[in-house]
Amino acid sequence: MTTERVPPAAVKRFNTMVGRLVAGLDEKYAGRIVCMGDFNSLADVDNDGMGLINGVVSEESLVSIVLDQGLVDWFRVLHPSMKAVSFGGNPGSYSRIDYMLGGCGLDGVRMCYVPRADGPLSDHALLL
Repeated sequence: MTTERVPPAAVKRFNTMVGRLVAGLDEKYAGRIVCMGDFNSLADVDNDGMGLINGVVSEESLVSIVLDQGLVDWFRVLHPSMKAVSFGGNPGSYSRIDYMLGGCGLDGVRMCYVPRADGPLSDHALLL
């Protein structure tokens, strides 16, 4: 199996499209939204990228664009300085690329119901 690199312009278009979608849902549901999954990008190199080689947080990364729509990284709110990882890449390189981001309308919510989504369950399938 070979992997082809996705052209940066296509990635930027996709990230921007998701950002617009999230912004629309955030407005429609008054901040009562959750966006979670494998973003394959970092929000914070210092706390989310341990041993990362040439780690960069790009303002055009998917997680950065979604956070720019007003969503909050609730894990980081609860644990502001905890070093956390969810993926081990190259030997000695670990990063946190899986996030659960929520809108401001969720502040104070203790439990919610998420209906079963159609399709395969995977952290690679965007759930809004």
